[in-house]
Amino acid sequence: MIDEKLQNDLRAKYNPEGSQLRQHQLRTLEILKIVDIICREHDINYWLSSGTLLGAVRHKGFIPWDDDVDIEMLRDDFKKFNEIIPQYLPENFKLQNHKTDKCYYWPFSKVRDERYPIKEVCNTDIRYKYHGVYIDVFCIEKGSLFFSKISKWLHYRLCLGRSCYKSTPKLYLSLVYNTLTHLVYPFFRLCMFFRPDSKLFQTYGSGFHRYRTMEDIFPLTKIEFEGYKFNAPKDSHAYLQKIFGDYMKMPNENNIVSHI
Repeated sequence: MIDEKLQNDLRAKYNPEGSQLRQHQLRTLEILKIVDIICREHDINYWLSSGTLLGAVRHKGFIPWDDDVDIEMLRDDFKKFNEIIPQYLPENFKLQNHKTDKCYYWPFSKVRDERYPIKEVCNTDIRYKYHGVYIDVFCIEKGSLFFSKISKWLHYRLCLGRSCYKSTPKLYLSLVYNTLTHLVYPFFRLCMFFRPDSKLFQTYGSGFHRYRTMEDIFPLTKIEFEGYKFNAPKDSHAYLQKIFGDYMKMPNENNIVSHI
């Protein structure tokens, strides 16, 4: 964890109590708490990931300027999660994936609280059915850097980049999305089935190329985040180092960007 004085200075600058960002963070925290309860009750293994895990390790909560929550789970758990969670979510909460929102073309899911609508940068949500505050739920699976990069290029170039414009025909987007998710990516998985590589990547088309390993993640442990305990990888240090390198080093504040 970073120095307490620096921590307090950062919070005072970016997310002081009562600020819009802090209110937003606390609303995503409420979603995470509900998702945690449902996952524990139904034996779905998840863990804090990416910037959320980094925030837990470095700040014991949100990175002061962060505006989202990320969790990950293995492919089998991800499929189970998407199947059962809608029936257990509170009123006003929505699971968002391509099945529940035909204009949502990301390969990962979101859980949203529709009471608090938000607007994302770059018009990425211009066609969405749901617009509430959310957390991201990523699928992790065996893969390779080559397939990860190819799938990003295909997904972003052919689908996501064009979904930001209402002039792009929905039929085209649907055709491309279904071709990628039901033909191209299953072919990639088949190829990986015969390879001994044990590296794990976020699912095809997610656009993130840093790998993880099963040895870094399991068995899961607990970590403090905003005063609550959530699942975390067994070796958060190894996990974060693979993704961020020297993750305890503070970034140049001129490079900080927000999603919303």
